[in-house]
Amino acid sequence: MLASLASLTARADHVFLADSVSLLDSSIHTERLLANSQVTDTYLLPLASSHDALLATFDTRLVTAAVPGGKAVLFPIP
Repeated sequence: MLASLASLTARADHVFLADSVSLLDSSIHTERLLANSQVTDTYLLPLASSHDALLATFDTRLVTAAVPGGKAVLFPIP
């Protein structure tokens, strides 16, 4: 598993996204989260948005309404 991570981070197009957002930010609507299992994935939406990136995910139950512009940065993987 770490070998796969190492090969992905070694790519020339790899970019590290600094942990620069908080779910405590008033613009994030945590009351729209229905379960604590949604917290991590929901956190990744504003992180992607703040870096003008996309969040590629297999998760079809992501609560994009909890994050302003969340739907715009979501890239669902079929």
